[in-house]
Amino acid sequence: MHKYRYKYEVIFHPSFENELVDVYIKYSNKKEIIEKKIAIYTLMLSEKGPKVLVEGAFDKVKKSRNIYEMRLIKKNPNLRILFAFLTNNQIVYLVIFYEKNKSDYDKNIELAENRLKDYM
Repeated sequence: MHKYRYKYEVIFHPSFENELVDVYIKYSNKKEIIEKKIAIYTLMLSEKGPKVLVEGAFDKVKKSRNIYEMRLIKKNPNLRILFAFLTNNQIVYLVIFYEKNKSDYDKNIELAENRLKDYM
């Protein structure tokens, strides 16, 4: 499991790690930028926690009480990470997906909510 230690600890759901590998394979031509953005945004989350939500790449998912989104790349591919803040100063990355349409987003919100139950 990958961990980043700062004020907040960022952890990856095991299924997220598998999805991330799939993203790197599928978008190998953009792997470097994807890795760089994940590293930068993870550092921001580790340092600021919920205060990072004022930044442009982060937002609260309106259809969920506990799920937040990180926008990695807006076009070609439109990559999103869904994550949650846990009670012990941890942040868990739950799902990474390519948003083609609204139904992709809704399906992955539900998946993130189900994975979050592993930490409750």
